[in-house]
Amino acid sequence: MLVANPSSVVATGRWNAMASSTALVALELDVPWDSSSGSCKNRCFELQEVEQPNCRCDNLCKTFNSCCSDFDEHCLKTEGGFECSKERCGESRNDRHACHCSDDCLAKGDCCTNYRTLCKGDTPWLQEECEEIRSPECPAGFVRPPLIMLSVDGFRASYMKRGNTVIPNIDKLRTCGTHAPYMRPVYPTKTYPNLYTIATGLYPESHGIVGNSMHDPVFDATFTLRGKEKLNHRWWGGQPIWITSLKQGVKAGTFFWPVMIPLERRVLTMLHWLHLPDTERPYVYAMHSEQTDTYGHKLGPNSSELNSPLRDVDKVVGQIMDGLKQMKLHRCVNIIMVGDHGMEEAHCDRTEFLSSYMSSVDDIILIPGSLGRIRARQPNNPRCEYPWWREGLICKKPDQHFKPYLKKNLPKRLHYANNRRIEEIHLMVERKWHVARKAPEGRRHPGKCGFSGDHGYDNKINSMQTIFLGYGPMFKFKTKIPPFESIELYNIMCDLLGLKPAPNNGTHGSLNHLLKSPIHKPSMPEEVSKPTPTAPVIAVTDELGCTCDEKNKVEELNQRLRQVMDDSKNLPYGRPAVLYRTKYSILHHSDYISGYSEVLSMPIWTSFTVSKQVEVATLSEALSNCLKPDGRVASAHSQSCTSYRADKQLSYAFLYPPQLGSTQEVRYDALLITNTVPMYPAFKRLWGYFQKTLVKRYASERNGLNMVVGPIFDHDYDGLRDSAEKIKQYEYYYSQWNRFSSGSMYVPTHFFIVATSCLDYAQTVDSCDGPLSAFAFILPHRADNDESCSSAEDESKWVEELMKMHTARVRDVELLTGLDFYRRTMLSYVEILSLKTYLHTYEIYIQIVLREIATPGDFTEMMRALGYPRLISMENFRSPNFPLVAEILIWLVKRYEPQMDIPGDVDTEADRVFFIKAVAQFMATKAHIKVNLKRLYQADGYAVKEMLKVTSVLYNAMKTKESSTNDHNLDDNSSKFKFDLGSKVAELKAARLLGSEITAKGASLYDLLGREEDLRESRTAAIARPLEITETERALRAAIKDVMENVQKTNEMLNNTSLDEASLDAKIEKKKQELERNQKRLQTMQSVRPAFMEEYEKIEEELQRQYDTYVQKFRNLAFLEDQLDDYHRLEQERFEETENSIKMMQNKLREEDRRLMRSGVREEDSDMDIPEDEGSDSDIEEGRPRKPFPTRHVQLPGYAGARLIGSMHGGDSDGSEESEIDVDDDDEDEENEGNEDLDEDNDSLKVSTSNPGRPTRSMHPQILDESDNDF
Repeated sequence: MLVANPSSVVATGRWNAMASSTALVALELDVPWDSSSGSCKNRCFELQEVEQPNCRCDNLCKTFNSCCSDFDEHCLKTEGGFECSKERCGESRNDRHACHCSDDCLAKGDCCTNYRTLCKGDTPWLQEECEEIRSPECPAGFVRPPLIMLSVDGFRASYMKRGNTVIPNIDKLRTCGTHAPYMRPVYPTKTYPNLYTIATGLYPESHGIVGNSMHDPVFDATFTLRGKEKLNHRWWGGQPIWITSLKQGVKAGTFFWPVMIPLERRVLTMLHWLHLPDTERPYVYAMHSEQTDTYGHKLGPNSSELNSPLRDVDKVVGQIMDGLKQMKLHRCVNIIMVGDHGMEEAHCDRTEFLSSYMSSVDDIILIPGSLGRIRARQPNNPRCEYPWWREGLICKKPDQHFKPYLKKNLPKRLHYANNRRIEEIHLMVERKWHVARKAPEGRRHPGKCGFSGDHGYDNKINSMQTIFLGYGPMFKFKTKIPPFESIELYNIMCDLLGLKPAPNNGTHGSLNHLLKSPIHKPSMPEEVSKPTPTAPVIAVTDELGCTCDEKNKVEELNQRLRQVMDDSKNLPYGRPAVLYRTKYSILHHSDYISGYSEVLSMPIWTSFTVSKQVEVATLSEALSNCLKPDGRVASAHSQSCTSYRADKQLSYAFLYPPQLGSTQEVRYDALLITNTVPMYPAFKRLWGYFQKTLVKRYASERNGLNMVVGPIFDHDYDGLRDSAEKIKQYEYYYSQWNRFSSGSMYVPTHFFIVATSCLDYAQTVDSCDGPLSAFAFILPHRADNDESCSSAEDESKWVEELMKMHTARVRDVELLTGLDFYRRTMLSYVEILSLKTYLHTYEIYIQIVLREIATPGDFTEMMRALGYPRLISMENFRSPNFPLVAEILIWLVKRYEPQMDIPGDVDTEADRVFFIKAVAQFMATKAHIKVNLKRLYQADGYAVKEMLKVTSVLYNAMKTKESSTNDHNLDDNSSKFKFDLGSKVAELKAARLLGSEITAKGASLYDLLGREEDLRESRTAAIARPLEITETERALRAAIKDVMENVQKTNEMLNNTSLDEASLDAKIEKKKQELERNQKRLQTMQSVRPAFMEEYEKIEEELQRQYDTYVQKFRNLAFLEDQLDDYHRLEQERFEETENSIKMMQNKLREEDRRLMRSGVREEDSDMDIPEDEGSDSDIEEGRPRKPFPTRHVQLPGYAGARLIGSMHGGDSDGSEESEIDVDDDDEDEENEGNEDLDEDNDSLKVSTSNPGRPTRSMHPQILDESDNDF
């Protein structure tokens, strides 16, 4: 299988899927996001990611814990609800509302989705009739139709049967667009693997997401739903659709959403993105809904309570469609609606515990649930023996509900082996069951189970199937297509967007039939190796050790081999092409044809056609052990009978079964060694049952079929053909392992079967001129049959079931063999691809429909017992088959009444409707059986259920007659009667049980009979009442008269309307003439130029110049006035500050003067107090009112400790220009970093001079030279 390069990982799946990124957003644990580094206002659900540490507002910010703190406030609004109401229509815009109903919301693109329908009277999308959109009708600016992918978690395909009463919008999408009966998810049917498969087109083994939980032995890390490891890019391989879009220049929106964002908000966000400008608008959108899965687990898939979440999802679909219609995009956008998987009933009580099978479960780690994956707890432990562990789980109980596989032996259709994250042992669990390591201990609520449904089971079972709906201008109108697998969606999405897909596991072009105009035209691959001519038939010398008792027929055989054969019988669809380099030749025979490989010494394919009348002959004893060399193949390129006899572990088997030969000579021709392959004896039991029993049954049911069989080599279990070198390498390992091997045989790992017939079983395989039907098997070639617990019994009890488990697509066979089938058919290549990718699931669709049938073959057995002339296969009703239903119904009618003649013409729809009504009327009147007309008309499994009603009556009547006949014979032969006590005891118990019911039944019958008397009287009275024909006629005449009067009034109204129309037409014509005259007058006036216009224009120009000059001067004046006001205000502030500073300094000087004077007196040891001169300048200055000094000193806040330099005289200069400013360190530490203004304000910290024109008062006392006082 295609394996993605881990280095090309580009996304993180369900959550981490930001399509606007060009690379994966990795989880950076070492750099935290800063939620306060921004705001989400006007940034909600932005399409561009921001880098750490800035906070985010995209839809993934919740997942990464990186949202801005106001994300919920701005982006998750719910106020006002998500829909308009009558009261809100025309409201004033309220920014707190989740969506708007104001008159400007259409222009702004934020209306509620029902704005136009409720407030403007538009018709809702649901109420409109289906319309065929022949081509996209997109508004201007859209370069391509956008694509919206709606994925619904856990939407089981059968939910669609709940109809338009529960899901009307989804039902309309299905009816009006393209749909499939179901879409098959990939295995395991879990959410993460399937969502990423839809996005990449890769199987889980290729993209790496092999489960919701997984362990990588190289990373030594575990991926879980709740862990952060899932956000690491190393887990995610392949290239999802949004990255493909970005790489090719197409913008993409978000693909998946976290659970906490409401569905309605997701819808409004997508609609908002569609309203973005052309350069910003994405063209790929997606939305995922989780509700259906959540409630499916809780309630179970069959609960009626599940209708509520289904209605919620349907409502969201309706909001999308109404929103698109509101934006006029409903004929532009393509919509795909899919599910990721289905849902099955499950319960805690149905759990298998491995502790019941293994002696110890402490050495293993089990991924439990609907499937089991086992790995060793300590991989280096010598006790870690995976094959031994598996053997301990095989068929240990008769009612075991799981099968253990080594991953290399899992069915190839699952594509679930080639990845290191897939554990070596895999448990395939039976539907409705779970597997766990051991029973839980100390359960909080014993007996209580927290779920009623689950998924993850085999992807081919019905309950795991999900839906596909396509709607839009590029999808076909009202079209139903065959089921397909989810790996095909990636290619179809690329086609819808006009992109080139990245390599993927899908088959590009296989879904072209659902598009109106597919852009990809697939072509048949070129054949790489053509067959080489066969060598001339030579006389055979028995160099191969082969013996055959009928040696006298060798020359006759050689003569037949020399004849020219017609290949059209055995190759009705052309010779398979070999798409790799090798050397092979074509070996022709009358009843089969082979492509023989000289490299492998065996056929790489053998083709033969089996008719409906084929008979399986019994080989004579002489031929049963006969094996002959082929004269057309050199002994060096042939198998050896000696090798077969020497190898005790291997035998040989025929690809074309000799028993099917039409003559003794043909059977003799099939005994060539070139018709054999190495085969384990255990596998020969399965192969023999297939050839002797199943081939005949398939041919009988399908009116003949063509079969192509051959070997497969896939030793590395990657789902692709092994090269010759790898085959030889493993052949060496085999010879080393098997000491009995001669080392000359290549042992296949699997064998394939491809069976093809006409879809219309009325046509034979060689005359089919219509569609084909195909099924295939890839059977694992193993040395034992322990996959089936019934292998010890007869092959009829287990072989067919095992083969159905290993059903496959024809495309799977092609990948494993390097062949290309159907090279010569009447089908288009797209039809061929659709045929190749179809998987026959063998899920008995009829069983689900016919729940009353004990086994699928009951209807067939009843019809056979009643004498129906041919065998009916339930496969005939897999698709509608009205001719067969009509044939059976006519036969059943004849059984009831041979003289009844019902027309059998059912070519047209009208004929079919008439035929069904006639049959139903006959059954109701003659057989008293009520049948459902609609189900009979469907001509599928539901029709079988209706026909079973009729068949059961006939069958029971026949059995009753046979029973009475047998009883009569027993009476006649009473002497021969043997009494069986055991059977009679059982019958006696049954009789007692029936006897106990007699009382209850009798009471009920008594009540019914009591009511019958009253009913009889009412019935008699009703029958005896005369018909009031006169009154009826009078009422009818009155009604007819009223109708005639209404018709007359209507005619009069029509006449009046015609007159009004004529009058209006005349008025319109008159208005048109007036309009034309006015237009001519207007043109004339526009062409005339008045004389004053030139002077007016000059004056206007001069006025404009004057106005510009005035505006400029006015602005300058206003600016200067503002500057002057600011200057005066600043001057006043500085003046006041200077005055306050001077006042403070004066006070300090006075204090200093007093201190100095006191200190001087003490130094002279004088006790005399010197009184202060009361008339000093200080006192005068204190008492005198001061005028503010016009100095410009400004003391900045925070710089109180600055020293002032210079004198106090107004006329003095500032002092030294080099003086420094001392600033407290403490203040300096408290400053903010932005102190750039400090240098600009340094001058203001110095005492500046006052205005020299204003006289100042001198006041500076004598200051000591060495004073400690710094100002």
